[in-house]
Amino acid sequence: MARPKDDKKREKIINAAFEVFGKNGFDSSTIQSIAELSGVASGSIYNYFLNKEDLFTATVDEGWKNFLSQIRLINSSKERITVKFENFLNLAFEILQKSLPLLRGMLFKANQHKLLNKNFNTLFSLIEELLTEGKSNGLLDISNDKEHVSNLIKITVLGILFSAALSPPEKLNEEIESLKNSVKKMFLEKLKIGY
Repeated sequence: MARPKDDKKREKIINAAFEVFGKNGFDSSTIQSIAELSGVASGSIYNYFLNKEDLFTATVDEGWKNFLSQIRLINSSKERITVKFENFLNLAFEILQKSLPLLRGMLFKANQHKLLNKNFNTLFSLIEELLTEGKSNGLLDISNDKEHVSNLIKITVLGILFSAALSPPEKLNEEIESLKNSVKKMFLEKLKIGY
């Protein structure tokens, strides 16, 4: 009879995998290094995941789930739109910097980009929700053309991701800070009130 799976052990494996994949990317990460960091025997990992790719997929799914959950909390908070936007940017760029090798694996490996596609639409909708709130409160001056706004969101997010992913490691911090400041400036130009 098979032993029941331990949810806490699975969580430890996922957390370690996020750190290892986030530091090394998919190709340079090993089940052994994830096992060592999680404190779980490498053989035990296969009780939870079929292989490294299955673990990578679960790690990405969990990362997206947590990120989107945090964005929903920001959007539903009672803070002013400017504070929500600042919190969103801080969170998004922190996650981007922390998990860039993971992101590179999803962007540039043919069999991994599907992991991004399934979560992008949710992210785009949450950003649009934030902008729509600002517009409906009379604080943001954005287009009434929903398709135009949606496309601008997509272009901005994908541009940020590719720009960061293509940045050389020694310039990554500078690139991320520059991208963040540009998005802030773009947002500030659309505000009808002082920031």
